[in-house]
Amino acid sequence: MPVLNDQQLAIVNEITNGFSNVNVIARAGCGKTYVLVNGVVLSIVENKLGSVALMAFNKSAANEFQLRIDALTQETKLYALSGVDTGTVHSFGFRFWRNHVGKVNVDGWKVSNIIRNLFGDKSKNGEYEFQSQVMKLVSLAKQHVWSPEDVMLKGMELIEHYDIEANGSAGEIIDAASVTLGASNTQRSVIDFDDMIYLPVFFDVRVDQYDFVLIDEAQDTNEARRQLAFKMMKPNARLIAVGDDRQAIYGFTGANADSLDIIKQTLNSVEFPLTVTYRCPKAVVEEANRLVPDLIAHESAPTGVVRTIAKMVKKVTN
Repeated sequence: MPVLNDQQLAIVNEITNGFSNVNVIARAGCGKTYVLVNGVVLSIVENKLGSVALMAFNKSAANEFQLRIDALTQETKLYALSGVDTGTVHSFGFRFWRNHVGKVNVDGWKVSNIIRNLFGDKSKNGEYEFQSQVMKLVSLAKQHVWSPEDVMLKGMELIEHYDIEANGSAGEIIDAASVTLGASNTQRSVIDFDDMIYLPVFFDVRVDQYDFVLIDEAQDTNEARRQLAFKMMKPNARLIAVGDDRQAIYGFTGANADSLDIIKQTLNSVEFPLTVTYRCPKAVVEEANRLVPDLIAHESAPTGVVRTIAKMVKKVTN
């Protein structure tokens, strides 16, 4: 059976015996995937606490979760684990939208094609002068779950925050993005990757709901991802958000640097640390403590060596 450290056991105990939503602040190499599957998911299923959705950030992570659940099923013979619904945020949203509208075609060039059709008379060499800026603004609007009217009212906020090059034409770009988003929203059977999450939330469609919703890499969620996860919660459901606020790197996709804090404040979540790293030698952890002071090397970690590029260059030249 799985062996968990004290921090991991505290998380599992809250899931099993508590009632709160949970934020897990998981530093690098601290076993977040292990505790999610072999601790949290196993406890929920073993104790028959309810249905589970496990939302991964990308396809490779979703596949890893599924492989671990399959392995745990074989190890424990607890075949109810096969009922855990695992996928990416996009795959959940795509399923819900497809259930709502029927047949759906995915077209990554959807917005680009709309812009060409709408503004072809203003094009140069077949491409609208501000095509890339409008595409970026429309994408960010979807990630923020904005309407075309929101783009008109608040579009400058996104242009300034995400440093979209406007060249003195911000007004035209905002107008074009608002019209483009409106046209995109009417094409409900042709969707792009942003639409997979945006449309089920924006149009408030019916989604599958669960007793427990688990979000991996929660530090990189944007407004659309968070709202979809919240919609998937049954009344009195619990959300477990796992992530590392020191590894928030997807701001360019509309993710908020304070995503974990937003989730915590929205759901009044209790917070648990995962700070014992199994990945790094003690010397590396000591160096990392300059930036991440709560990271702890596991007692079994080797001492290790920290080298700098300057020292290595000097050694080679000598």
